[in-house]
Amino acid sequence: MATKVIKKGKHGALIRKTSRGGYTRFVKNTAKPGTVDVGIIDAKKRKDSPLTVATIAYINEFGMEHIPERPFFRWVTKEKKDEILKLSEQLYKKMQKDDMPIEQALGLLGQTIMDFVQRRIVDLQEPPNAPITIKRKGSSNPLIATSQMVNSVTYKVNK
Repeated sequence: MATKVIKKGKHGALIRKTSRGGYTRFVKNTAKPGTVDVGIIDAKKRKDSPLTVATIAYINEFGMEHIPERPFFRWVTKEKKDEILKLSEQLYKKMQKDDMPIEQALGLLGQTIMDFVQRRIVDLQEPPNAPITIKRKGSSNPLIATSQMVNSVTYKVNK
């Protein structure tokens, strides 16, 4: 299945579009050695939809016709930037002293960013769902229907 990069934002978000019109990845980095990817890396189909979880994440992140933007990745890169940079500096200092291998440092960084993204998905309340959507889902949380999207956010250390 052929893929092409369709969007690479200023914060490093990378989305790949398949030849069939779906999205296969929604990740924070680009799989370079010595980096960590954070996002929806495995493009599984949703349990209740023919769309992949990455497609649903993309639609929620950037919005579309009648669906408002509900940024969670971009929010993390903006609002948690200082915490992420501080942790990165601490981990770098440990690596310099040979107190921590790079894979472990990247794993801790990936886990932290993953936790921030998952927490944002759970906590986001604005803009709210339409009343008809709340009735259909049985929930007013805009980004939680089956919890599959939040549980699909993960990280991968690139060696």
